[in-house]
Amino acid sequence: MILGRLLRVLGSRIGLVLAILGVTVAASAVGTLLSTKRYVATTSILLELPSKDPVLGGAVYLQGSINAYLAAQMELLGSERVIQRVIQRLALADDPVLRAQWSALGPARGPIEAWLAGRLAADLKTETGRDAPVIRVSVESRDPVLAARIANGFVQAYVEATLGMRAQPAREYAAMFEAQATDARRQLAEARERLSRFQQAAGITSSEENRDVESTRLQELSSQLVQLETAAAAGRSREATLRAGARDSMPEAVGNLALATIRGEIGRVRGRIEEQAARLGPSHPQMIALQAELADLNRRQEVELTRVGDSIAAEAAISAQRVARTRAALDAQRNAVLGLKQQRDQLSVLQRAVDDAQKAVDLVSQRFTQTSIEAKLPLSNVSVLSSAAPPGGPARPRPLINLALGAVLGLLLGLFAAIALERVQRPVRDAHDLLAAAGVPVLGMIGNARSVRPQRLIEGSATLPEVVPDAVDPEHRLLGPGPRRPAAT
Repeated sequence: MILGRLLRVLGSRIGLVLAILGVTVAASAVGTLLSTKRYVATTSILLELPSKDPVLGGAVYLQGSINAYLAAQMELLGSERVIQRVIQRLALADDPVLRAQWSALGPARGPIEAWLAGRLAADLKTETGRDAPVIRVSVESRDPVLAARIANGFVQAYVEATLGMRAQPAREYAAMFEAQATDARRQLAEARERLSRFQQAAGITSSEENRDVESTRLQELSSQLVQLETAAAAGRSREATLRAGARDSMPEAVGNLALATIRGEIGRVRGRIEEQAARLGPSHPQMIALQAELADLNRRQEVELTRVGDSIAAEAAISAQRVARTRAALDAQRNAVLGLKQQRDQLSVLQRAVDDAQKAVDLVSQRFTQTSIEAKLPLSNVSVLSSAAPPGGPARPRPLINLALGAVLGLLLGLFAAIALERVQRPVRDAHDLLAAAGVPVLGMIGNARSVRPQRLIEGSATLPEVVPDAVDPEHRLLGPGPRRPAAT
């Protein structure tokens, strides 16, 4: 029902709708003809993702996703750094056409470089490829040749900017590492000089020979001391036995050949004394001679036993002296080994300082070499897939699209105008309109007469007035809304 009413409204206002449609289409056509033609030049670049270090060849961690990396590169393309490089490379500030456009802006135009930077930023458009690390760079301009120049200039400036962003930090790092390498070499020379002075003062070298010799000697003295202490303990035991009066039972006395001979002679003389005592008296010269011989043998035995005892005592004293000397030598050797160990520890500290300084020199020198090579590498990870060429036709305006948009806009405006006019000047087309206009309920409706002539309800009676047909409703007429014609007789 609403759709039918809307169609009746549009049908009654079709002239207004067509007029508005014609005006909008004509305005679109005029605007298209009067608008300035704009040309778009496009170039494409391929980015090689940095997966390997160009110097060391190792893997490089790429922070974030590929899309984030491409977004960062697009930001760099439209950055002030690249735009200023484009202006300088192409000498856009000296272009007469651009200077004329800049001069036409008036006194508040500002510097031409700032105006060019803003215009290039507005005319630049970048977009990434769908499945590949590709960036398409588009530049819009009134001049197709200038558009192509600026697009290619953006790519070249971007390549130079990437090289500069890589080389400049590398040069700064190289200078820093060079200074650190000089300082590290100085520290290495000082550490080596301290080590050399200590070696000369201590009289040792970096080898382990001295420590091994001193340790071996300490072990030998320790073994000798154990042996000498054992021998000294045995000597003291024999000396104690000697002092106890058991000289005859001592091994030295038992195994002494002289004492054995004397004991044999004593036994022989005593046997003769016992044999002659039965026949001769004690005053007999033979008995006196035998007693004198026995006394001499006893004296000789005593002298020999004394000599053996003195020998045992002397041996015990010598063993004790050897133990004392060996213990003193062992203590001195132990102190020497401890002192050598302290010297070795200090030597190790100095040697470790030299080694650390050498490692620092090697590491800093390696980093200096790497950064120096990286600063001099003229390689970029950007490859130009297609250079921008002057476009054959303008990108804007687009006549067909503008006319289509004008037609759609005209239809919408016509529809809105018809509905608005309908609300302001609402005609009576049906019972609902009559009820809204008069406020009187409609009692009934009769159909349209097939003849336009007046019709009689009853023979001989007056005819009903003819009702003017409704412009929209072809099936029914309303009683009373239209003008009446005089009744025919």
